[in-house]
Amino acid sequence: MDSQTSFLSANLSPASSSDFLEIVLGSGNDTIFTPTEHSERTLYRGGLGIDQINLVFTSEQFQSILDSGQLPALKTYLSNPTNRRLELVSLLNFAAEGFEIAALYIQDASNPESGDRLVPISLDALLNTEAIVIGQPAEVGVLRAIASTDDPLPFQLATLAESDGTLENFSTLVASKGLPEDEIAAKPTLVGAPNVSTLFIGMDRAYVIEASNGSDYIYAGDSDDLIYTGLIATEVPSPVPSTTDPAPLSVLTLATTNPAAAVPADIDRVWAGGGNDTIILSSGADTIYGEDGDDLFLFNVPGYADGSALDGDTIYGGAGSDTIRNDTPGADIFLWQINNFYQFPTSTWILGVEVFDGNGGTIIGHDTLTNYLDFSGFESVINVPLIRLGENYDLVYASSFTTAVEIHGLGGNDILIGGAGDDTLVGGPGDDVLRGSITPMAMLQRLIWSAGRATMC
Repeated sequence: MDSQTSFLSANLSPASSSDFLEIVLGSGNDTIFTPTEHSERTLYRGGLGIDQINLVFTSEQFQSILDSGQLPALKTYLSNPTNRRLELVSLLNFAAEGFEIAALYIQDASNPESGDRLVPISLDALLNTEAIVIGQPAEVGVLRAIASTDDPLPFQLATLAESDGTLENFSTLVASKGLPEDEIAAKPTLVGAPNVSTLFIGMDRAYVIEASNGSDYIYAGDSDDLIYTGLIATEVPSPVPSTTDPAPLSVLTLATTNPAAAVPADIDRVWAGGGNDTIILSSGADTIYGEDGDDLFLFNVPGYADGSALDGDTIYGGAGSDTIRNDTPGADIFLWQINNFYQFPTSTWILGVEVFDGNGGTIIGHDTLTNYLDFSGFESVINVPLIRLGENYDLVYASSFTTAVEIHGLGGNDILIGGAGDDTLVGGPGDDVLRGSITPMAMLQRLIWSAGRATMC
C-alpha cells in the first residue's frame, strides 16, 4: 500500500544487535519524513517498494553538516540513494538506507502563528552552487560566514571583512548609520561573494539577503524579508528602496574587485516565503516566487538595478495583493516582451501580481524587433503615461490600464488596445488596429495615425 509516513506512524522493529532503533517501511511505495530530533540512534530502512525519505533539518543542523565536512556525502546520497547508506549518526544520531528517492527540507520556524513550515530545497540548488550562506535563529547573535560546499573559496566573508576597511563588520557598519541595535538584531544581513553562485537559506527570522553576481538560489522564511537579487558595481551603501514603510536596515553590498568592470547578468531563483517581502530585481533572467503575503517587486532602484531589470524574468506573485513598481519616478522602463506565448524564451512573465505601477516612467520597446506587451494579467496598471514602440509589427494590450496612457506605434502594422482611462493611440505608418473602450466619436477625436490605414474597433 502506498503511503506517506510520519515518524510516529512508521513500523518500528525491535532494536537490532547494533543498538539502533530501526524504522522499517513496508512493501508499498512509501514516503517518510524524518524528525529534526533523535533521542536515540535510529536507522531508517526502506522496504520492498519504491520508497522516499525526506530529510528534515533545522538551519542549525544543516550548518553543522557543512561545518563537519559531510555535505559532499549528503549531495551524493540525495542525487541517487539507491544502494547507498547515509551515515549521520555521529552528528545527528541517525542513518538511512534502502531508499530509492531522497529529498531535503529545511524547517522554517519564522512565523509562530502559522507553525513550522517545511521548505523543500531543490537538488539543483545544492549541485549548482559553490557556497552556502545560512541564517541562524534569533537567539544566535553572530551570523556565520560563507561555508564552502566543496572547493575552498578564495576568501571567507569573515576574513574579507577584516581585510577591507570599507566593510569592517556588518554590525559596526549598520550601527554607523545611526540605527538602533534592536533593529540590527531584528533583521540581520546575509551576503554573497562576487562571482560565486550561492545557496541562501534564510529561515527562522526576517533577513536582508544580499545576493551577488552569481547565479544564486534564495530561500526565505515566513517573515518580512528584503531580498536583493544582484550586485552593485561600486563600493557604496545599498540604497534603501522607497517602500511604503522604509526598510529598517540599510546594508552594504560587496563590490567587484574591479568596480569599472561590467557586471555579468546572473540567473537567480528566489522563493520568498510568506510575509510581506520586498524583492529588488536586477539584470538576468530570474525566476521569483513571491509566495504568500503582500509582496513588493522593485526595479529601477536608484544606484542598484538598471532599466533592463525586467527583461526575461519570470515572476509569480503568489497569494496576497502584490505590486511591481518602478522605484525611480519618471525613469524609463525597457520592456519588449511581456506574457508572450509565441516568444517564450525572450518574454518576461509576470503572473499573479495584481498591480503594475510605472511611477511616471515611459515604457520603451525594441526599435526593430516585434514588441508584444500584454498587460491583461494585472488587475490594474497605473502611472504609465507613455508607451513607445518600434518600427516592426507590435501589439499592446492595455485593457487593464486604469490611468491614461499614450501609445505610439511608430512604423509597422500594429495592434494597440487601450484601457479604461482617457488614452491616446498613435498608430504611425502601417496598417494599424486601434481599439479603445470609448464611443466612436470620442475615439475619432483621440486616435492619431500617419500614413497607412487605421482600423478602429
